[in-house]
Amino acid sequence: SDIPLKKLMVSSAQLQQLEEIYRVHATDGGNSPVDYLYTLNDDDQLSASAIMAQQGLDIDTREQLDNRWSQQWSCYSTNSVKARDRTRRVLYLCRCGYDHTRTQKKERHTPVPFTSCLAHAEITYAVDSERVLRIRGFFHHNDACKQAEFTRIPPVPVHPSVFVVALSQLRDGATFADVKKKNRELVTSRGYKGFPADLKMSPYR
Repeated sequence: SDIPLKKLMVSSAQLQQLEEIYRVHATDGGNSPVDYLYTLNDDDQLSASAIMAQQGLDIDTREQLDNRWSQQWSCYSTNSVKARDRTRRVLYLCRCGYDHTRTQKKERHTPVPFTSCLAHAEITYAVDSERVLRIRGFFHHNDACKQAEFTRIPPVPVHPSVFVVALSQLRDGATFADVKKKNRELVTSRGYKGFPADLKMSPYR
């Protein structure tokens, strides 16, 4: 594979597994890497959007508190003379696959535990239109990742009331889905104490 796997902050054991997955193009569980190509027409872009949303890679989902993807690397094409033909490749890794010891850090600051998850994705965008031209990677999250719970609050500007509720849930062993569901319910019903009516005019999310 020409996906820059060595740019992923994974352990040496994970890297060997990833290289093997692409070498044989399948795993013991029958899960294979994917590679989808798209044109700029509306039908193709609709298909691309569906895959992005399904995997939690769309912009809205990536900005949410419980998003599992971490950007690892990106680059712009250098062989395009015209600006409208430029492309950008972005490589994402599941946060449960991020090995913090690779950066010589003893303490893990990522808000989910390390489970050696191998899930990753490389998305190629048209820079001018931000439309998706290619989606490829390995989208199989290991069982430990699927069951992973928050170990800390992610570093985002969260309203104090949201923080209090989420922290209480985490102490009770809440999952990503639990926190997300409760948050949506309270935002919709305006159940958070002192929560701003218009988030566009607020520093909180």
